[in-house]
Amino acid sequence: RSGKEMPADREEYEAALADGVAFHFLSTPIDFSDGALTLSRMVLGEKDEGGRRRPVDSGETFMIGCDLLVMAIGDRASSPLLDGLSLETKDDYKVGDHVFVIGDSVSGPSTVVRAMASARHAVDECIDLTLDELADEDDDDDDDECGCGHHHEDGEECGCGHHHHDDDDECGCHDEDEDFTAREDEYFKELVRKKTHICVSGGDDLLKKEAGRCMECSYLCNKCVDVCPNRANVAIDMRDSGLFDDPFQILHLDAYCNECGNCETFCPYDGGPYRKKFTLFSSAHDFLDSTNEGFCVEGDLVSVRSEGCVRQAHIDKEGNLEMDIDEKLLAIISEVFISYPYLLNAVDKD
Repeated sequence: RSGKEMPADREEYEAALADGVAFHFLSTPIDFSDGALTLSRMVLGEKDEGGRRRPVDSGETFMIGCDLLVMAIGDRASSPLLDGLSLETKDDYKVGDHVFVIGDSVSGPSTVVRAMASARHAVDECIDLTLDELADEDDDDDDDECGCGHHHEDGEECGCGHHHHDDDDECGCHDEDEDFTAREDEYFKELVRKKTHICVSGGDDLLKKEAGRCMECSYLCNKCVDVCPNRANVAIDMRDSGLFDDPFQILHLDAYCNECGNCETFCPYDGGPYRKKFTLFSSAHDFLDSTNEGFCVEGDLVSVRSEGCVRQAHIDKEGNLEMDIDEKLLAIISEVFISYPYLLNAVDKD
């Protein structure tokens, strides 16, 4: 595509220019012979299903003379070893009996970003398989676990404060109205229990080291923030609201997004953050030109698109906004207005 859609950090692009690298955007190589590279000149056509304009052939060609051509693209792997394995094909990787195949070996020529995503998906399944095997071992144990990592006989209590319950036994020790902090603590206890279980069962130093690197992505997932070359996804701290299981909510910044697709590739969930995350628009024009759920602030007037409907209301200096939308969306808008006002500044796209 063009330089506007290029999924690279701006500083990297400018550094390459400073080194004398010449970029030929919207150009597709079609032939290399007699010391010349022939390229087809492309133009941006209609948007594809992902909302990005698709390059189409203009019918024009041009040539570049060169002594050496280095193809810096993926290539299809050819390995007799893979042909001899019985593998099940998943979305972007293959799996057999404790064997995982990732990257270009599965997808063919592609980008390093997709190869990394393929590896992540394979690792996710590897972890799930390991936990399933450990769970099967637990089924053979007559003792019961309460979630603290200890085993209890019927009615036995331990220092963790839990005790075993029969299926129909209710003792009232689990308060359904426990506060958010308590639920956070319980969540991390469960993570520690799983990590410890894997390490003890594996009995391998490397396994312990890898388990210790877990970033608790289900609690704080910032993958789309980290991989965006334009910083178009930001994490909003919503811990004080008490409304979210994931206390850091991702807000998409429309003005900074070039729809490169990196966030969708790395997202551990089913969806593209640049299309599905609640979006902040820097102008009313951009807001009306999009279908994303999100909001735009002009002075004290807030326009919000939620569930296909557009609503408007005024917000006061304390961030109070009265509008018939989900209270979680109201909380995010208020938090941005109070704690992240710099995100509301106008953006010069030129």
